[in-house]
Amino acid sequence: RLIRQNPSMASRYAWYRTRRALPGWHVRGQRRVRFGDVRFSFDCERVGGDLIAAQMAHGFYQMPVVAALRRYLAPGDVFLDVGANVGYMTAIAAHLVGPTGTVVAFEPVPELHDYLYALRQANPRYRILPEMVAAHARNGTARMDVATWGYAGGSSLAGLLSPAHIRQQMDVRTIRLDHYLAARNLRPSVIKIDVEGAEWPVLLGLKGYLQAKPVIICEVAPESHTASVIADYMRDFGYRAFDAMNPRAPLDLCTLRSAADIVLHA
Repeated sequence: RLIRQNPSMASRYAWYRTRRALPGWHVRGQRRVRFGDVRFSFDCERVGGDLIAAQMAHGFYQMPVVAALRRYLAPGDVFLDVGANVGYMTAIAAHLVGPTGTVVAFEPVPELHDYLYALRQANPRYRILPEMVAAHARNGTARMDVATWGYAGGSSLAGLLSPAHIRQQMDVRTIRLDHYLAARNLRPSVIKIDVEGAEWPVLLGLKGYLQAKPVIICEVAPESHTASVIADYMRDFGYRAFDAMNPRAPLDLCTLRSAADIVLHA
């Protein structure tokens, strides 16, 4: 089915399966990769496991999301990376928007935010703005479960993280994105949201900006909230949901049974 609906993505997944079986797949230590002129570094032990480290090193990480960024971002655009982690998507977006664009990366976990700061320092020609805050429905503070390094992408405000994977709990500063954008006169054309089950508060905090109709690339985890609530909320602003794997396929969020990457656009 994927071959028929999205042959380029099907081809990419076929090459991924082949590459995993070839020598040199597994990676260790500090790795450096480039996206065009953008230099990106990460520590393999701090990205959430051996598979994720190898996917990042070889260019196979979150392929549908990367394909969506390539589809919707253009030089000079403003992009928000909400839940930026170590900055993989931030780096790709910086390459796509170029030196004339802006990338704002939100990551409240201090150790992960350090990678975003290093990304900015390594690429002074690009406007990369790291923010050590969490996007939310209100300005203030909230308690975050910070994940162990083996599950580093799982830190969340939603309370979904298994106790076995919690490294610590900490209070983080929260902001509404619509207030943030208005205060800085920023008008993003694309917003990526990956916040491990806390997507609904982030979307609520965007309410004052949704009339601008940015494309939203979002991970939706149905177990964390009512998917129909998100669907109804976004529909009120003229949005429809599409499968990130197949951007021509409309998606009914109420039918989701597990976390999925979706594209919301008007």
